[in-house]
Amino acid sequence: MSETQHLPRAWLQAEWAFTARLARRGTCAAQIAPLTFADISCNQISRLLKEFKSKFDELVELEKSVHYAPNRYTAYVMCRAVQDIYARWREPLLQAAQWARALAARLARAPRPAFRPQRAAIFNKLMSMREFTLKHTEIVLERTRVPDEELELTEGLVTRIRELLLQMFKLGFELHKELYKLVQPPKPEERMYRRTRPASLQPSRPQEPVEPRRKRPETMIINQTINHTIHKELHRAVNDVPGRMAGPRRSLASSPPKLALRAKLSRSESINEDAVFDDKLFECYAENHVSIHLS
Repeated sequence: MSETQHLPRAWLQAEWAFTARLARRGTCAAQIAPLTFADISCNQISRLLKEFKSKFDELVELEKSVHYAPNRYTAYVMCRAVQDIYARWREPLLQAAQWARALAARLARAPRPAFRPQRAAIFNKLMSMREFTLKHTEIVLERTRVPDEELELTEGLVTRIRELLLQMFKLGFELHKELYKLVQPPKPEERMYRRTRPASLQPSRPQEPVEPRRKRPETMIINQTINHTIHKELHRAVNDVPGRMAGPRRSLASSPPKLALRAKLSRSESINEDAVFDDKLFECYAENHVSIHLS
């Protein structure tokens, strides 16, 4: 099937998970599965490269039949055809390369000899993909080389060639990144911080201690209680006017009204004013205990 059809990465991952469950019950599946999946990866890449190569060969023959010498028209034909090819085959190529690289990394963690021939075959296939893109980038550069007098006539051709080369370079960069991940072992610190369990089962990370919010000075919260004597004493302490202190005598014109001197602070105003600065704004004060606020 891998020689004739495209197998998506999600489908291959599901097959690998099923084979892993099957290998727990039989040793033959554990021995055959790595070899089979390595062949599938190599067949995937070989099939994609063969189709890619046939498309490019047809394109080159078409370009030669249109006009032998490179000109503006042949450059347009080349750019349009190559962009269509890359738009169709870029994603399957990247998925095949990513799956092959992940499979090689999984085989490398097996006991020795750790399937070295299969990993070498996967590496050679990835290198062939890299050489393939490099070769066809050179072909595109050669076929889109147009005389300067024709390039000055329009800027659209230059923009189209630039976009095509950028698309090809992006594919080459992705392949180089997969090759680097394949040959570069993970660093020790990366192994230490690599998650081996789901995020929900990870231990909680140590958080920085948060400084407690400073409470308002001289703020008193009065909770409901059955002791009416305490209420009387508290209201008397709030409502009593302190004794007059010696000071310069003010004139009647500039003195404030008597109501301002005897401003009273009721119990409800004290609670509401404190609630503005309290973190537990939506909790019922009647259900709280005095020990919560005194702790």
